[in-house]
Amino acid sequence: MLARFICATILHLSLVDEVSAGLEMMKYASNHPYKFTHFEIAWFSGFLQTVSCLGVELANIGVICGASDTISIVFNFIALAIIAEFDNYVFSSMKNESFKVLTEKEFCERVFIVAHTTSKKCCSEELSTEKDEDGNFRPLKINIMSRSW
Repeated sequence: MLARFICATILHLSLVDEVSAGLEMMKYASNHPYKFTHFEIAWFSGFLQTVSCLGVELANIGVICGASDTISIVFNFIALAIIAEFDNYVFSSMKNESFKVLTEKEFCERVFIVAHTTSKKCCSEELSTEKDEDGNFRPLKINIMSRSW
């Protein structure tokens, strides 16, 4: 039972960052739809990342609970951990790919600047640096009712 708990906890902790990155992509696309030709596709890519990570975690729990001995639990955990990290292995193996720069953290921090937020820490009177179609600065804080559907 201890092996099951340890393996499930380790995989859960390794997937937390992936799930939060998917949720941040969904939030960014929802808060900045004017920056995308089809913001639904950007939102959906974050959704797929979140759902796939949750699916790997649920599969891990199912496989671990179904294993009968400690060696099977550990081997199944290792197999699912490799599957969960497979995209990171592929990304790190791309040495000369020109599009790799577009997904690195330094580039994304410069390009995807948060101009709108739903955070409770933000004051409703604050303005962002983005202008709307009329040339007025957009509000920094937005709520669900101010979004265009």
